[in-house]
Amino acid sequence: MVLHLHSEQSADRALLDSASAARVAVVGAGVGGTLTLSRLAELADGSWRGTALDIVDRPESLGRGRAFGSDIAAAAVNTSAHRLEALSPTLHSFRTWHAGLGGRSTDLDIVPMSRSVYGDYLTTTLAKAIDRLRSHGVGVRLHPMHANAIRPVDGGIAVLGDTAALPPADIAVVAPGVWSPAPTRHDTVSAYPLSGLRSRLGGSRAVAVLGSGLTAVDVACTLDDGETRIHLLSRSGTLPRVQVEAARTGDAPEHLTAEAFRSHTGGLTAEAVLSLLDRELARFGRTRADIFSDAAHADHWTDPLADPADLACYHTLSATNQALNTAFALLPAAERHALRDALGPRWFRYRVRVPLSRWRQLRRMQAEGRLMVHGGIDARQTGLDDVLTDLGVNRLIPALGQSSILSEGPALVADLAAHIGCDDAGQGLVDPATGRALTPSGTPRDDLLLVGQVSAGSYFTVSALDVVAGQARRAAQTVADHITTRTGLRMPVAGKAA
Repeated sequence: MVLHLHSEQSADRALLDSASAARVAVVGAGVGGTLTLSRLAELADGSWRGTALDIVDRPESLGRGRAFGSDIAAAAVNTSAHRLEALSPTLHSFRTWHAGLGGRSTDLDIVPMSRSVYGDYLTTTLAKAIDRLRSHGVGVRLHPMHANAIRPVDGGIAVLGDTAALPPADIAVVAPGVWSPAPTRHDTVSAYPLSGLRSRLGGSRAVAVLGSGLTAVDVACTLDDGETRIHLLSRSGTLPRVQVEAARTGDAPEHLTAEAFRSHTGGLTAEAVLSLLDRELARFGRTRADIFSDAAHADHWTDPLADPADLACYHTLSATNQALNTAFALLPAAERHALRDALGPRWFRYRVRVPLSRWRQLRRMQAEGRLMVHGGIDARQTGLDDVLTDLGVNRLIPALGQSSILSEGPALVADLAAHIGCDDAGQGLVDPATGRALTPSGTPRDDLLLVGQVSAGSYFTVSALDVVAGQARRAAQTVADHITTRTGLRMPVAGKAA
């Protein structure tokens, strides 16, 4: 579905004649922005007529953003079709959309689903959301540009783009997606776009990849041509664990739940959170030491199907993002540090996994001597050149994953640090209940909402798709409340879109 950047604008302008009409800006129309707009469309009714909505993003990013871009077809979705359907807005079912395409299987045990496929779904979802908003009289304008900064001004908050500045909005939702830290070396080859990686490498048939997580896996699978030798370099020297959809049992968490933390009496501590995690693990005969064990990780990689109890444990823990984020929001700052220190990278090393189908591909590459994983290598330390020389490679691809530090982000993200509160690590802070950005003094702002990685300081985990979807719903509700307050109307339940 094509998004028309300039159509209906003259008609939209005629709608903007009400003194009480709200003006909203959504900066970033990737997955976070699209899900926010989708929920906003579901909440809209005729009382919103005259509301102005400005959407800012580059044309190639509309709907799909960077994470699900059309130029990274070799990258796989690590979320099952069942889960994608559960996260779909009611206005657009993923299952129905995909079935209508007559597409290939989305069973991750059989074949990885390209992220670009989900990106196509998001683009169609965005178009449907815009159509529904316009049908309720909302004046939607798409601005095909890159946003560089936001500025509080008289009359609202201004969005400054690389080609224009928008009229001040009453409230802005900033959802810029993900970013990676800049390379510390100048002699590297960029991983993205994956579609052009082979040409950027020239004739090299032996390459080193800095990292061994999901980004490194995407790079390795992109270069799986039967000839290229790929060396993955990381501190851990391990590849991600394996997600097995056939082992999904559907057991919901019993102890590590959001309700358990909301009903907790007395001051919540990191130790109390860990105690509930330990009780959850005990259901499967596991301890924290078990799931963090290097030996257990190695055994799992050798045969992901060998331990059904571990697979069942993983599927239950995969449903605890909301619970951990709820706990994190309730913890004092010192206890947040304690929880992160207690779980840290080891937790995400257990939780973040590759599909079984991708594991089979990686195992084949290892068996054929085309994929080697080297541990004990820290990109921040000296000696990397010696490692590359010993391996006989002269091409290095950074694949260290995502950053959540605002100063490491693009111009818009780095600029945010001057206007919002940040934690000690330089991550953005929000009120999780509403998505409102916090000021440097810690009070919620009325004019600025954050969705996605820019709000990482207020969440234990923020990059998971279900977390972003929850943030989008809450941000949309905050915007909807603002719109109905400006119009002086309460939204009638019977008038809500289905």
